[in-house]
Amino acid sequence: MPVPGCTDSLLDKVRQFIADHHLVLPGSHVVAAVSGGADSLALLYLLHELRNELLFTLSCLHVHHGLRGTEADRDCAFVEASCRDLAVPFMARHVAVSQLAAKKRQGLEQAAREARRDVYREMAERAPPGQPLRIALAHQLDDQAETVLMHLGRGSGLDGLVGMRPLDGSLIRPLLDCRRHELEGYLESHQLSWCHDRTNDEDFTIRNRLRHQVLNRWQEALGYDPVPLLGRAAANLACELDFLQKAGEKELARCLSPKGLDGAALHALHPAMQTRVLRRYWSLVTGHGQDLGQKHVLAWLNWLDRARSGQRLDLPHGQSVIYDNGFFRIQSGALPPADVPLPVPLSVPSSMILEPFQVRVSAAFVENGQEIVYNGAVACFWYERVRHCVWRTRMPGDRIHPGRRQVGKPLKKYLQERRVPVADRDRCLLLADGAEIAWVPGHEVGAAYVAWPGESGEGRRVVLRVDKLGEKS
Repeated sequence: MPVPGCTDSLLDKVRQFIADHHLVLPGSHVVAAVSGGADSLALLYLLHELRNELLFTLSCLHVHHGLRGTEADRDCAFVEASCRDLAVPFMARHVAVSQLAAKKRQGLEQAAREARRDVYREMAERAPPGQPLRIALAHQLDDQAETVLMHLGRGSGLDGLVGMRPLDGSLIRPLLDCRRHELEGYLESHQLSWCHDRTNDEDFTIRNRLRHQVLNRWQEALGYDPVPLLGRAAANLACELDFLQKAGEKELARCLSPKGLDGAALHALHPAMQTRVLRRYWSLVTGHGQDLGQKHVLAWLNWLDRARSGQRLDLPHGQSVIYDNGFFRIQSGALPPADVPLPVPLSVPSSMILEPFQVRVSAAFVENGQEIVYNGAVACFWYERVRHCVWRTRMPGDRIHPGRRQVGKPLKKYLQERRVPVADRDRCLLLADGAEIAWVPGHEVGAAYVAWPGESGEGRRVVLRVDKLGEKS
């Protein structure tokens, strides 16, 4: 049944949290990920109330994990019925978590989490260009406190202790400032029932044991509720992390050259900044995220003072870091020969020559009224979306979401479809944002980065140009 207009403090809190963290842009489409539990059902109804005011469209996604038999079928039917009452478009995705867990040799919880992430990523890749997509998750403040404690118990650094972020790519968490009991109270006040997953009552997972045992005993022993304070600590640390990440980008740009990471410049940094630069460099080169573990970082740092030219250090995913005449570079069997430069940060404004490609790459901000002639050698991008990109060659795991198309694909498949000769594929110049490709000069632009003529968007635009040496520009 439709919910009457809600004017209580919970709706105000969610509205303010969305505004403070810029979670939803006007004209965007929001997909609410709804399991049928209290938190996600409250998310669906709260977003339904806010959709007209905040100028976004709403749909619902339910991921059926193929676990819990008829109970899971019941949950899926319940969510579909709730969407029907609200006239919200509903979609269900079925994933065989048990098979995925066996194949990857993972626990069911981790396999289910990764399966959901894969579904979210696929939805983001299929989003129509020009309409921002947000996938809303129902994590709330109690979940955040549990996450912080889990990461603390694992010895995580700052990146883990910030917990879950309100905005994480296309994922948003509008309820991260709300308590579990507030959400259940909201549903009860509107006479709404929800599904109960009995596995949440069992203490076979670390999160459940923290929820049922540790947090309760903390409050009993110390006389205060730790959840708001753990949430506040995570928010404070997130502010510190944002500062360090920006400082790390600047230091990486200073250390990075076409030859790799400058060992002397890296050695001069504070150890905390060295770690951040190494991890960011790893992410840029390989497209992998958090899997450069502490043992690998420490081994690399311990190697700084005693590295000799020609030596190498093994890293995950078959990668190695090689020390060559004062510079460190990451390389694998899939990388092109050493005469092709490794990542070079995009700098605006700039003009530089990449000798192995025999090209000059230029970058400049677009002036008001400036007309851009789009062709394979010239393209225009939103600066905020490409400012952390690098020029490089292809890496395993690269993907591209071609401009004006709804489906992303592996770069390897894209190059095959474009019939780029096999011998040329490892020498294609790319503008990359981690594993996502923003531009393949002469071929394609990435939908999430390009600024089309006449398109309104965020902030300044930058025009990039690639000219072959010896040709008139």
